[in-house]
Amino acid sequence: MELSEKVMNIKNIKNLNVLPEDIFVQMLEAVILYLCKTPVDQKGQYNVKSNGTKCDIAKNAFVDLSCLLVEAARHDFDKESLKKLLNTSLIVDHRVDKLCHSYANNKQEIQMQLQLIGNNLGHIIDTDWRLIHCIKYDGFQNSIGSFQYHIRFTTKEYAEIKYVTFTCTLQQLQELLGKIKDAIRHLEKIPTN
Repeated sequence: MELSEKVMNIKNIKNLNVLPEDIFVQMLEAVILYLCKTPVDQKGQYNVKSNGTKCDIAKNAFVDLSCLLVEAARHDFDKESLKKLLNTSLIVDHRVDKLCHSYANNKQEIQMQLQLIGNNLGHIIDTDWRLIHCIKYDGFQNSIGSFQYHIRFTTKEYAEIKYVTFTCTLQQLQELLGKIKDAIRHLEKIPTN
C-alpha cells in the first residue's frame, strides 16, 4: 500500500540545507508530542528553535511530518513498510531511521488519538425490540386495540456502550425503515476512492 503523492511531497524534510539535522530532530519530537497528546492537552504550543531556518519552511516541515505520521498510522504501516516507502522518496538514511523509530515507538498512541477525532455518532451494534398490543388506555381513546413497538438500539462510541430507546406505532416504524433504506441508497451512490 502506498500513501498519496500529497503526503509523500515532503521536500522540506529531504533537504539537509533547508532543514538542518538538529532542527529535524526537535521537530520530530514536537510532532510526536503533538500527535500523542489528547486534544485537551494541546493548548500549549510546540516551539522549535529555527537557527536561521525560515519560519514558513519550518511550518511546512512540521505539517509534512504530521501528515506523514498520521497517514502511516491510519493505514497501519509497520516500521519496515514505512522505511521501505521513505527510502524511495530520497530522504537521507539516518533521517529515515529516526523517523521510523519514532513512528514505531508511538504508532499505537497515534492510532488511539485518531480514534478520538471527530464528532461521529455512535455505531449501532445491536437492536432489541418488542411488540406490545395496547387493549385499553384510560384517557386516550386512540390507544384501544393499537400496536406499539418498543425499540432499543445499542450503540458504541469510543468503546463506550450507550442505549437509545423509543416507542413507535407501526406507521412510524415503517417511515423509519423507509428513511433508512433511502439513506442506504444514497450512500451506495457515493463514489469511493
